[in-house]
Amino acid sequence: MATLFQTDRPTLNSTAVREAAMREFMPRVAGWLSQNGETNPDLESLRKQLDDVLDGYSDGYEAATDLERHHYWSPDGELVDILDGYQGCLVIAEYAAVSEWVKENKVVPKIAVGEVVTVRWGRETITGPIVDIHADTAQYVIGAPGYGPKCGPLIKFEDVEDQP
Repeated sequence: MATLFQTDRPTLNSTAVREAAMREFMPRVAGWLSQNGETNPDLESLRKQLDDVLDGYSDGYEAATDLERHHYWSPDGELVDILDGYQGCLVIAEYAAVSEWVKENKVVPKIAVGEVVTVRWGRETITGPIVDIHADTAQYVIGAPGYGPKCGPLIKFEDVEDQP
């Protein structure tokens, strides 16, 4: 990537993003613990247990099962629903961190709507017009077959602008 910034673009796996998500998420789990008789949970221990089961997280049921198996919790359906919400906290924290990163680095996508680009997207190479720009996160929406008029893969600006 030719574009250089003082810090890398935040991702779902960035430490700061995961910490922000956990700050938002922990009170929900602590509330469930309180309702289930744990009046003063050790927050550091709670954080470690949640980090353990939510690392490589797939769904609330799996996380609840891991809490039961590895940390001797007694989960119920309500806890499963709460744990399902972690991914949302993570996505919101990533959006906030990326938006801040865009502002700090004064990132402005340079390619206009309508211009045709070719980019790698996963294992595919796609060619299509830019149909929308998300300036707040510095991402382009690339028009591709099978998507609606302003829909398509959302690609980071640096993955579009740095193409040969």
